[in-house]
Amino acid sequence: VDTVLYIVIGAIVVGLVAWRFMIPSMDAFIDKAREQDDIAPIVDAVEKMRESARPTAYNHAIRKLWDAYQRPLAIELIKELARKHDSSLISQYWLGQALKVEPELASKQISQEFQKRHYRPDVASQCGSFG
Repeated sequence: VDTVLYIVIGAIVVGLVAWRFMIPSMDAFIDKAREQDDIAPIVDAVEKMRESARPTAYNHAIRKLWDAYQRPLAIELIKELARKHDSSLISQYWLGQALKVEPELASKQISQEFQKRHYRPDVASQCGSFG
């Protein structure tokens, strides 16, 4: 009985590892987006995830782009996150960051109407250093 249990557990572990290697990581989609100068690969990958995992995936991608000084792409992705998850704290954090850290760029990419619809400064100010 113990041997059968170990074989089953081993098969599950091997299956999970193999499955993980067959699915491209989020970093591959971020690299592709940077190469194409288009957020579509990231958005497509995130939208295939379960709903509850999407804000975290967007956060990961935005952080990578932001830290690599790919700010125009990051801001486009921030807008996508805010459009789809504007009640999430992370979307409020990133909108606030874009508007504070890159005001000139953000004003070109994020319209006043978009801000009125999706941005909640009172919430963003409470988020701290979320990203």
